[in-house]
Amino acid sequence: MFRTPIQLLSEKPNRIFIKREDLLPSCFGGNKYRIAKTFIKDMFVQNKDCIIAYGNPRSNLCRVLSMLCYSRNIPCFIISPDEGDGNRVCSYNNVLSEIAQANIIQCDKRNVSNCVERVICNCERKGLHPYYIYGDIYGKGNERVPVESYFNVYKNELADFILKESINYIFLPLGTGMTMAGLTIASKMLNGKEQIVGISIGRNREKANNSFRLYCESYLDSFNMSADVSNAVIVDDYLMGGYGKYSHDLETMITSVYCKYGLAMDPTYVGKAFYGMTDWIEKNQIRDSNILFIHTGGLPIWFDFINTLRGNELC
Repeated sequence: MFRTPIQLLSEKPNRIFIKREDLLPSCFGGNKYRIAKTFIKDMFVQNKDCIIAYGNPRSNLCRVLSMLCYSRNIPCFIISPDEGDGNRVCSYNNVLSEIAQANIIQCDKRNVSNCVERVICNCERKGLHPYYIYGDIYGKGNERVPVESYFNVYKNELADFILKESINYIFLPLGTGMTMAGLTIASKMLNGKEQIVGISIGRNREKANNSFRLYCESYLDSFNMSADVSNAVIVDDYLMGGYGKYSHDLETMITSVYCKYGLAMDPTYVGKAFYGMTDWIEKNQIRDSNILFIHTGGLPIWFDFINTLRGNELC
């Protein structure tokens, strides 16, 4: 797998580095590129022959899975929920999934399990052997697989850098928790001293923590180890109303970061986490520390943001 660069962003009052997972060289990159490849590898191990994914139209994972499936001639089905109120958003990620000829099944967010079950049955009637990336129809049972991706990133790409630069904190966007789980477990196993801070982008602390711990426990079960995640902190102070929602202050920060550093940070994941990190550092009076921020990608959603900023509509 391609090793992404780490660049120094600023030096005072803290040294802030940023790992550019957005520069993974395929399908607009991002952490979900690594995770999607892990799912597809496991699909073949399980002797399955088609992918069923679940994700909001903004989903980076669904975008990448659709492209990887198309390039490998794997049938891809994406169960795409509404916003919970019957409305649906438009996103370049969804458009890119359509371009990659994914079968997109629109779904009532309040009735996901029935939709998943129906899609699985329809695939089986066609003689396919479906692999649902989240496990059973309730989205449980496959938590171990995606954690491997960022366990390996920490071990192979971050451990030496963290030691060399005496990193005190790692910050990243926290959605389901699969990426943070991999980093946290690897840090513990390799005796890392840094604190790993997940800025929740859509869930309150309790729900985010439950999901994160489930990923940790599922992965560690395979090693007969208990889930010691005392090096992890979950922050839910920057939800801004929930998944995909953002404030004027975040909007201003995203445009400022682009103009100052040339970095694209979408408001759903990376921008919200970077905003949360900078505010959390200030509120906790963190000074003279070495900080690593994980840029998890999401360029197509950044273009959604630019369209909105200019008053344009995607659809």
